[in-house]
Amino acid sequence: MASSTVIPTFTNPCIASFITKGSTQIYLAGVSDVTNGQLEVYVVDIANIQTPLSTKAVSSLNALYWKNNVPKACSTYPGDTNASTAALHFQQFGPFTSYDSNILTTGVVEAPSRFDTYAWLSPKNFAIVGNAGPIAYVAALTNQTTLATSSPWVGIRLNGTSGLFGTMNTGMKTFPVSTPLLSLGTFTPSAVAPANGYLTVFDNAGSGRVYATTGYDKSNPLITDLLVLGVTQTVDMNNIKLTSDAIPVNIGTTGYILDKATDGSTIVYTINPGQSNKLQVVTTTGDVLPFSANIAATSQNSQIITYRVDGTTASFNSFDTVTGTWAGIGLKAAPAQPSSTGKPSTPGGNNGGTGNGSGNSVSGSENKGAPIGAIVGGVVGGLVVIALVAFLFIRSRRQKKKADAPVVPTYYAESSQQPGAAPGAVATAALQAPTPAYQESLYVAAPQFKPQQQQFLPQQQQQQFQPQQQQQFQPQQQQQFQPQQLQQLQPQVFQQQQQQVQPQQAQPGYADPHLSYNPYSAPPGQLPTVQQLPTGQNPNIFQPHQSVYSIPPAQSQQAYVYPPGTQPGTIPSQGTSPSHYQLLPTGSSPGASVGSPSQAPVVYTPPTVTGYHQPSQ
Repeated sequence: MASSTVIPTFTNPCIASFITKGSTQIYLAGVSDVTNGQLEVYVVDIANIQTPLSTKAVSSLNALYWKNNVPKACSTYPGDTNASTAALHFQQFGPFTSYDSNILTTGVVEAPSRFDTYAWLSPKNFAIVGNAGPIAYVAALTNQTTLATSSPWVGIRLNGTSGLFGTMNTGMKTFPVSTPLLSLGTFTPSAVAPANGYLTVFDNAGSGRVYATTGYDKSNPLITDLLVLGVTQTVDMNNIKLTSDAIPVNIGTTGYILDKATDGSTIVYTINPGQSNKLQVVTTTGDVLPFSANIAATSQNSQIITYRVDGTTASFNSFDTVTGTWAGIGLKAAPAQPSSTGKPSTPGGNNGGTGNGSGNSVSGSENKGAPIGAIVGGVVGGLVVIALVAFLFIRSRRQKKKADAPVVPTYYAESSQQPGAAPGAVATAALQAPTPAYQESLYVAAPQFKPQQQQFLPQQQQQQFQPQQQQQFQPQQQQQFQPQQLQQLQPQVFQQQQQQVQPQQAQPGYADPHLSYNPYSAPPGQLPTVQQLPTGQNPNIFQPHQSVYSIPPAQSQQAYVYPPGTQPGTIPSQGTSPSHYQLLPTGSSPGASVGSPSQAPVVYTPPTVTGYHQPSQ
């Protein structure tokens, strides 16, 4: 098919790089906005980023499953040494169902497949964290929590040779936060398992964590988890606040994040979890790329390639991570940074941009800011001096007038005295506190009985708090009540505060296990009822309930089951139903009999999940 300089447009596109090192070609995939359900894949040569050449490689129609209004993700298998058969993995996301397919270099599109009852929600939390040959390991956020972990995170093992061997692990022992903002996967491709990498998860609170990941081969009977999240560390955010528009992309072990700056341009952050846990701003020089909400990104060699649609026109741009420069059409001039803005350290130098700005280096604006600053400073300083002189002058005049004025003696009337009081004594009525407009309750400051809280307090803590409670309650009672009221309350409520304590008498703030308190049974104006429990009867102490449930197997070995009349590696017809990853019997060899027309596959029906309903196809 002939190449064209016209770049196709998609509402929810995805791009992926070729696994061949030094290649100038990338994949562009999406579902047509014109023909419903038509999956299209283009090979785009970006040797000249200004005028890229696109060639349609695959077109597959399946209106039952492929939709243009949901996000997509594309990825390749860089650990696969056979470039002629290496597949492009096409993933479609959704709130209830998520379909995927392998697209071979021969143009064959495998039948759409999915996991029963599970769906991947967003490409921003679908992180590839390892690669071993044609196998990719993914940490994904799902639409439901698993019974074993109570977490929506699962581990996925994708097979680039055939989707027949796709598996999912729901029993990870360690998992990230349940409401992540963004997930970034970095790894080093290998030929065989185990596959090692890192998962960096940023949350909505402005922090992040790094997890060391290891992906295992499912044929190893000693390993229960396909994907294991190990040692963690906290990300040094470096005063960087990511937005909900951030997009992850990786170049091997180094991760990058494209985000929207305050001026509307694209700012680039980087982190290398294997070397440092610090998130940094990449120094950018020259013109910058305007940020777009529908931007798609991938990596090619040492460059980040982006695809975006502006109206009816699509374009490609590239960012060189070594030089920090953008290339392609549609760039805009970098905004000038103020001279007072600090410049945090960034990869490759100390003259990078701000943490929340456009990330561009400052040039030229600093020399122009110095004279203006001197002029403004001089004017402000002069005004301050003038104001100070005026203030001192006015103050001096006021003090002079005050000194010249005649001194007039002040006479005070003698205070009233009660008959028989000593001279100079103030009347007793003047010292009496005003009578309150209402009568305080007799039980205002009485210790409140809280049996539930006090039963859980150790006896040692009760003894430690006893002197403190006596000191707190005694002065408070003397201030709030009249002497007659204190004398009435002392034998009943405050008797335990005396130095000689009667046997079997409860200490303040302590619930005797042999006494039954009912603080709500007494009528107004009377003390609560205290009942003695029978001798030898233990108090009824609350025991927490322990939930008991059965744990499903930590690993589900599942596989594709192709629709009747289709075989692996063939394009399904318009009316075929989707195949599903299904549970294989323990100990069976994957792929031996599954999908064979002569033998029905063993279908695993997952347990019912409360609150989840599978929509009809």
